[in-house]
Amino acid sequence: MKNIETETKYYIQMNNHIYTVKNKQSISQIYNDKRDKIDLFIQIQQLSYKEDRERMLIEVTAFYDQITK
Repeated sequence: MKNIETETKYYIQMNNHIYTVKNKQSISQIYNDKRDKIDLFIQIQQLSYKEDRERMLIEVTAFYDQITK
């Protein structure tokens, strides 16, 4: 029997660049211009990259879009 391992990778496209999201710190680096607000939002919303990556990325990206309009 063969084992097949899968890995999900996440990317953020911003300003005509595509960034690989590896951890919470990379999210802060991508959204560097609003880093303080993003970090506070993550803390207040109790978002965890390790526990629910998709939810965190969706909520942080939506928040970033909201504060940069």
